[in-house]
Amino acid sequence: MADTATIAAHKQLGVLRTTYRPYRRPSWSERSTSDKATTLALAALPVGFVLLVLVALVVSVPAVGGVLLVVVVVIVLLGASRRRRVAQRMQGRELHFYEHGLVNVGVGNEPPAAIRWDEASVLQDIVRHTRNGSTSHTTYLYTLSAPDGTHTKISGIVGGIGGMERPQEWGQALQKQVTAAQLPRYTRALERGEALSFGDITVSWDGITAHRNAVGWAQLQEIRVKDGYVSLRVAGKWRSLSTTAVAAIPNCFVFLALAERMRAAARS
Repeated sequence: MADTATIAAHKQLGVLRTTYRPYRRPSWSERSTSDKATTLALAALPVGFVLLVLVALVVSVPAVGGVLLVVVVVIVLLGASRRRRVAQRMQGRELHFYEHGLVNVGVGNEPPAAIRWDEASVLQDIVRHTRNGSTSHTTYLYTLSAPDGTHTKISGIVGGIGGMERPQEWGQALQKQVTAAQLPRYTRALERGEALSFGDITVSWDGITAHRNAVGWAQLQEIRVKDGYVSLRVAGKWRSLSTTAVAAIPNCFVFLALAERMRAAARS
């Protein structure tokens, strides 16, 4: 199997910019004094309370206390086992960002996947998971494909274990690079009178069309993602443009940048 540098050179990706690796919780020795103090403070009360309850139950009702003690031990062991499985699954993963594209290494048994920014078709799925009304963690999943049939997935979690480190950082960088590489080409296509498709959304020099709903650029006051769908504000009112979720629209972030450019130009 060719090494990463050879693959990048073959795809003419240019200079290596950044490398991301699987998320790893810092060990106790790697943490700062303030982080250690915070961890101990947050853990002291719940752990102390559980231990107090267990001791009381073991003394007063040995049978019940013994069962609960076994349950707690099993939960702790299952958590540790899950963390080991995640670490094993992510072992060998690397995500290399180059000047003109990326190389994703170590996804299952698949060979390294190299995709250029100017060729990438990207599906972006960012989900905020809530618990008791507040966000517990956020998952990031990017599915990339290229005209030559290359296909790869990149994932990360903020507030949990698993996936690549710093998903907010590499996710924003990926969006920025793909948009910068493709937006000029799309703009020139519109100037030539071509129509561009982003899923079930069609963009032309005159405006946006989806499901027989057409909006001219001069009518469009604002465009953004609301509740996972593309929404437009026209005549002071918000309305959904598409019934397709943003996560299923290829290069939706490029579409949003293109639409904003055309809207601003029409209104100025």
